[in-house]
Amino acid sequence: MRLAAIACALAVVGSRGSATAAPTRKVTIETDPPGAAVYLNDVDSGAVCDATPCTIDAPIGQTPIIVRMDRFEPIIDSLDVPKKKGKPQVVKFKLKTAIGTIVVDAASAKGATVKIDEQDKGKVPAHIDVDSGAHHVVVAQGGKTLFDDYVNVDTGEEVPIAIKGGGGAASKDKDKDKDKSDELADRGDDKSDDGGGDGDDKHTPAVTKRAQPSSAKMASVGLVIDLGTRHFVYQNATGGPTANEDESGQSQGGPAIEVWPTAIAGVDALRGLSLFARLEFPVNHQQVIDRTNMMVGTATSWSSLEISVRDRIAASDAVLVDLSAGFVRDQLSFTGNVGKVPNADYKAVRAGVGASLTGTVAPYLALEGRYVLSGGDLASRFTSASAYGVRGAIGLAMKLGPLVGRIEGSALQYFWTFKYDATSISMAAGATDRVLLGSVQLGYAF
Repeated sequence: MRLAAIACALAVVGSRGSATAAPTRKVTIETDPPGAAVYLNDVDSGAVCDATPCTIDAPIGQTPIIVRMDRFEPIIDSLDVPKKKGKPQVVKFKLKTAIGTIVVDAASAKGATVKIDEQDKGKVPAHIDVDSGAHHVVVAQGGKTLFDDYVNVDTGEEVPIAIKGGGGAASKDKDKDKDKSDELADRGDDKSDDGGGDGDDKHTPAVTKRAQPSSAKMASVGLVIDLGTRHFVYQNATGGPTANEDESGQSQGGPAIEVWPTAIAGVDALRGLSLFARLEFPVNHQQVIDRTNMMVGTATSWSSLEISVRDRIAASDAVLVDLSAGFVRDQLSFTGNVGKVPNADYKAVRAGVGASLTGTVAPYLALEGRYVLSGGDLASRFTSASAYGVRGAIGLAMKLGPLVGRIEGSALQYFWTFKYDATSISMAAGATDRVLLGSVQLGYAF
């Protein structure tokens, strides 16, 4: 039995060793357009040709052949190679396009920006070729969304995007689209209905996902931390406690809240209007040392408050303009003995303008003026005192889903004008108070 088994094994090995590969013939594959990949039998076996035209070794007889190319329908056919030798065989295939066209050509939307699958595709009027399937289409003009929905495009089909004169998107059968959207939302299915429909619905965009309202963000809650320096300098000081002041490493922090009331009310008008509030408390205190390096019994203390109304307006599809106005309070104050240091409590009305780019990471610039209503203890040391301030900022605003953040550098300077007489506590013609800040803000938007 053992000898029989060994003999059988040797016979099998011998038969495998003497097996020969099936005969082949040279076949040239050409496609219109060129550049297609060619597979024999199945795709998993790998391409025998990466880009047509090419010449391959094809088995004699009938073999399944697959021709594939992006944005074209695949071809599955049978390659018939004869046993008899003759002229080199040439096989040609004509590929059919697998793209459709999205058409946005409404007079009411002329010049609007068209985005498909989050990519800018130009201005209206537009004819955009896309792969067959579902695509997210957004048409916007001047910060107003005219169309925001998913449409299904079949191979070779032109799908028009209808825009109402009033700025809303209109399909040819609004109720049917709504029913279809409700049905798909209930199923959790993003596929469109490919079956049937009458002739009137042939080119109606198939809704596969409900468009989100343009005012989806209702509020943002976060935390802001500032780290800064202060440089206070008197001008033409002649007497009294008028020592200059330099501080570095000062910090303050606290909550920042922004609310979009029109979004909460479900009204799309004035969707960029918001209410902003920020309240920061002192994080650290530093002892003040006089010119002779002796302690004067006082320590620094910074805090800040802002309440503003903001309005963001789209200057273009890529640029936003930020207008704001409100009340701000900057307390650059001290604890303990404050007879000599510039103990200031700025209460001011502010008005600002800024510009930013749109996007996930958006750089921005801001500039504002401040009319100081009162300056605290510092102003009371003179017969009369007045001040105004200017502020400039540059930064990056970032968003990742509901998470929002901001990194900013700013320069704030107050300009003082003083009047004094012999009874004044301090004697100086004016002063400048410069504050440089680096800020980080992290929050959650919903």
